Amino acid sequence: IALAVTSGNASVIQKQAHAIKGGAANLTANRLAGVAHDLERFGKARDMDACTSSFQLMTDEIDRLYEFLIENDIPVVPDPTITDDTSDQT
Repeated sequence: IALAVTSGNASVIQKQAHAIKGGAANLTANRLAGVAHDLERFGKARDMDACTSSFQLMTDEIDRLYEFLIENDIPVVPDPTITDDTSDQT
């Protein structure tokens, strides 16, 4: 999205913000979902000034979510020590 904001690609902003909105809603990260919704709306309206501001707010919310996950010992990346045993099933 950062590249789309920099280059003024409103349709990419709209599509990617929509995806983030859905993912955030699934996590009940409501503030992030709300900011992503705003960014999606601004992308649809091709309001690049609002997209720039909203993108910064969204990255701030992503940082807040990441900090929350770390502080609560919630894994934020796949743990390489965990294996997927489903590939061995026949």
